[in-house]
Amino acid sequence: MDNLENDILELFDDEAGGNEQARTTSSEQPRQTRHRRAPRASTRRSEYSGTSSDVDMDTDASEASDASAADEWGPDLMGDQRDRRHLASLPEIERERILAERQEIRDVQNEQRELRNKLRAGVRVSERRAPASDDSQTFSGLKRARMARRSPSAHVVEPATLAMANTICLARNQLEQWVFRPFFARAVRGALVRIVTRTRDSSGEHNQYRMMLVVGVSKGQPYHINKTLTDSHLVLRFGANERPYSMETISNSPLRADELAAWEAACEADGARGVSADDVRRKAEDLEQVREYKLTEKEITEMVAERQKLRQVASGSRVGDVAVERA
Repeated sequence: MDNLENDILELFDDEAGGNEQARTTSSEQPRQTRHRRAPRASTRRSEYSGTSSDVDMDTDASEASDASAADEWGPDLMGDQRDRRHLASLPEIERERILAERQEIRDVQNEQRELRNKLRAGVRVSERRAPASDDSQTFSGLKRARMARRSPSAHVVEPATLAMANTICLARNQLEQWVFRPFFARAVRGALVRIVTRTRDSSGEHNQYRMMLVVGVSKGQPYHINKTLTDSHLVLRFGANERPYSMETISNSPLRADELAAWEAACEADGARGVSADDVRRKAEDLEQVREYKLTEKEITEMVAERQKLRQVASGSRVGDVAVERA
């Protein structure tokens, strides 16, 4: 375990140093808070006693330090009014380049937090074995037990848990950032979304959130996702039913247990394929590669041209608010 801790901590120190250099040398981020991690990691590696309380205290302190020094950019990677005015004054190609660099910095920060969490989890597992969760009363647990009883010798496909499903669930803000990028169609295919739909039951018509699987991308009527104009629609599947949806009704919140259960029940009723644990693992690896993608100058130029072309097309017709998609 000591070797694993050292390897993870050394990797974290290297990435933290790279992140510090990126923030220091980026002149386009005047309000970015600069901080340098105190040289405590090497001391902790040499003096660490192996107790979970020590790790909790160290990691909690480092997380608090990172939170206080976190960037001040919003979901759109822009800061306060001064920063927005500065970006608005730049040529669009230059602005897109700056936003791409900021996304890379944010991705590095997310990776650092993930490394800390892995280190803390690894120490805890080595000291005390966490009790196995009893999912015998959940829909997934009952389904696994029934399949095992029906065919004890057959390979049972492990359904994805709620925590696993949320690792590949894409939020509306993320989709907005990626919608014009060259990898968009590849990135969203096989991912999950949480979308609000209109449904009707005995109590009348009302909104309902559903977990759906992205099976493709189609073009349609232009609309706004947050403040970005796009004509890309996601083809979503619920059970065996597929249809295109606009992205402005996709939620930024994580999936809930009842939404996963409703998805599994719909797939069971329609005889459709669900989402397995292996599916989630493969898609999570795919999304990790997407987040590390580096845009070229040519791709940035093409993105800007595509956005300008869409604005010109939309200016000739009224782009209104798209009504909530009906289920």
